[in-house]
Amino acid sequence: MAVLEGKPADRLPLYCPTIACDVASAILGRPVHTGYHSLAFAECRAWMQGKAAHAEFEQKMFEDLIAIHRELQWDVIRLPMRNLGGRRPSRQLDEYTFVFEHPGGTHEVWQWDPQALWLVEIENTRPPATVEDWPARARRLQADLPQRLALIREKNAADEIAFWNMAAGQFAYAARGGGIAVGVDEASLMASMLEPAAVADILDCQLELSLATLDVLAANGFSIATGGGDMADKNGPMYSPAIFRELMLPRVKKLAAHCRKLNLHYIWRTDGNLWKVTDLLFQEAGFADYGEVDRDAGMEVGKLHARYPDLNIFGNVSSDVLLRQSAGQVRDYCARVLAESAGRRYVHGPGNAILPGTPAENVRVMSEVLLAM
Repeated sequence: MAVLEGKPADRLPLYCPTIACDVASAILGRPVHTGYHSLAFAECRAWMQGKAAHAEFEQKMFEDLIAIHRELQWDVIRLPMRNLGGRRPSRQLDEYTFVFEHPGGTHEVWQWDPQALWLVEIENTRPPATVEDWPARARRLQADLPQRLALIREKNAADEIAFWNMAAGQFAYAARGGGIAVGVDEASLMASMLEPAAVADILDCQLELSLATLDVLAANGFSIATGGGDMADKNGPMYSPAIFRELMLPRVKKLAAHCRKLNLHYIWRTDGNLWKVTDLLFQEAGFADYGEVDRDAGMEVGKLHARYPDLNIFGNVSSDVLLRQSAGQVRDYCARVLAESAGRRYVHGPGNAILPGTPAENVRVMSEVLLAM
């Protein structure tokens, strides 16, 4: 917290958004459940054994996450990305294939690829979204908003609190704080141009849900929240700065102001090249914390701090470098990243998930470079 407030600290903290199960298992020397597609596959299998088995699985996941953070001396902990959102499959077709049924008779089929360590959607009977759907989509979300807000308050961040109770006193905790995003699929991007009023209504609903979530987190004593929403690739934002200014900026200004009122650090998360909208995010909206910082897309901690000296950067190590380069190369690379940070307002770690197949030695080196300073 001292680093996030720009105060002197004994060292910079360490943080990893998600570490794939096979990598964490190699580091700890036993099978563990920590994150990425392998976590979703394991969770599907647990669900098929019933609620009690799933509850046991979730408890073990909490324990595994704490174990890998202790082993690598990571300082910030969070619940991992769960690629299927923790949803319960309706049935299992074979060892690797699961069906998720929807109201109305549609369904999805997901299959685990044991070679690629990847869950693949092989069938989805929902009609593909079209731009013409957006006004109706907005009306449905508006109609459902009171019920969704009530559910947020009723749940009262129960899963976050359960995990935090296990990890308390050992780590800083980053809770899920709600997101806000236009979307980056083709229909969403087209809707931002052709149905801007409907997109604005949807964003207003997202904002209300996020504000309610942040209120719950603050009331329960959390001080760091993760949010944002994917909006860019390596070439830049997926929609124009003009659309961002018109549709996103008024809402994210309210979001950032609410976080300041609650004394919450809200990590704006998206990978990709954001330079065309960074002034809007970090000056006009006033977000003070930035995550999924994509060094491979030109978002380098040194350049960011040169323009935004008070911006907190959560991770700037390339997941691809960790996956593909040697331990010596990773050591030199991380030393350069840390030198750029000048030891201030930087939380060291990968900009995104540690991918399946990443050498365990490289993950250890990423931490050791900092711990040895």
